[in-house]
Amino acid sequence: MQFALLPLDEHELLVFWTQLLVLVAAARFCGAVMRRLNLPSVIGQLGAGVILGPSIFGRVWTDGFEWFLPEHEISSGALFAVSRLGVAFLHVTAGFEPALGQIRRLGRAAALVTGFSLVVPLSGGLVVGGVLPESFIGSESDRTVFALFVAAALAVSALAVIAKILSELGLMRRDFGQITVAAGMANDVVGWSMLAVFTGFATSGEDSASGIVRTVGGLAIFLALAMTVGQRAVDRALRWVRRDGPDVAGAMTVVVMTMLIYGVATQALGIEAVLGAFVAGVVLHRSRFQQREVLDHLESVTNTFLAPVFFATAGLRVDLGLLGQDDAIAWAGVVVAVAIVAKFVGAFVGAKLAGQSNRAATALGAGLNARGWSSRRSGSFCRRRGTPPRSPPPSWPSSRGRRRRPRRSSPSAMRMRTSASSRPSSTSVRSITTVQVVCRSAVDATSPRRSWPSPTSAMAWWSWVWPSGMRVSCTRRWSTNCCSPP
Repeated sequence: MQFALLPLDEHELLVFWTQLLVLVAAARFCGAVMRRLNLPSVIGQLGAGVILGPSIFGRVWTDGFEWFLPEHEISSGALFAVSRLGVAFLHVTAGFEPALGQIRRLGRAAALVTGFSLVVPLSGGLVVGGVLPESFIGSESDRTVFALFVAAALAVSALAVIAKILSELGLMRRDFGQITVAAGMANDVVGWSMLAVFTGFATSGEDSASGIVRTVGGLAIFLALAMTVGQRAVDRALRWVRRDGPDVAGAMTVVVMTMLIYGVATQALGIEAVLGAFVAGVVLHRSRFQQREVLDHLESVTNTFLAPVFFATAGLRVDLGLLGQDDAIAWAGVVVAVAIVAKFVGAFVGAKLAGQSNRAATALGAGLNARGWSSRRSGSFCRRRGTPPRSPPPSWPSSRGRRRRPRRSSPSAMRMRTSASSRPSSTSVRSITTVQVVCRSAVDATSPRRSWPSPTSAMAWWSWVWPSGMRVSCTRRWSTNCCSPP
């Protein structure tokens, strides 16, 4: 029996390490530029991949591009493996974000937004898939299956991208943010289920009802076991690693093993492993034995290395030069327009029916328009077939869930501290930047408008950013009135 694990030779190793170096450096640089412009870093990281891909680099320096991205299966497979690991860790960190209690309180709004944000773009995708020219389908493909894949690509949202953007903009703990995450969660689950079912249609050549029952039933059983038996197992494991005190390394081991086990389970069901990674993040976040430092370490590794590689690799696969063939650019414009408008209209209508304000409904429509891995997987199948964590504020809750009472200071001492602090602290600056960017467009109508304080008064800035009406709901989570969630 021949050993099948083939190592990379010296040249392939050099190319692989060069790919990682260039992708991480370019993605981090472009992401930092976007953050300086008060835009999500995801835009810059995707743009870095497009620049290094066949759209620009491949046309400016053909020989260098062929050396950088050779057409060897082993080289491309190694880079793709790192990319898949990155999207898995992105979904794990995304699973730490939802506040399930808050989502349950907003259940009606989340259900309406989810339903309309799926049905409307799904219908639009079926129409677009039915009218696209035959040249886009291929001679061996069925139009019905092709239309289903187009509908799936237009209907789903990218939960990992949504969570990353909301975290960077400081909107995760608001009602708007939690509704968006809840709708993104449902979009991901439905999207991966549809992709698995449609893949069965395409490979078998027939609409098998047993395949649908097997996929949907298997997913339901997996979710039930993961949230019950799996939750107990995770709790026991995390409690065991803390038997001698806090152990971040042991807790990280539990996180990685849970992600891998859940990923194997969903991949065996014919659904992508990233869905299992997201469920693993939810289960790990629910455990009362979880250590808060674990998320900081997880986000550090993901945001500095794995996520930039994933987003840049996604941009590498984009070839804008193909839009110049025939009428491809015109139809691409039609597909993009239908995808954006249908998703926005569906989310907006669902939010309005749930009693949300126009401002919140507009923000929901814009937030759910983040597309990514599911849409790209649908398109790829069709093609084959034809920030460091923010420092806590001074009133961070103690281990028993109570707010620390600020120390009383004399008027003279207060004046001395105010005069010495001519600028707001770094935490306030980041919070104020977030408020400048998004609060005017995404904040709920219930939040009162306030004028900007004097730029020379640090205490006035702090009172503006950290409102006195904020309440603590538990030891780990602030209420939705907070403009700067931890």
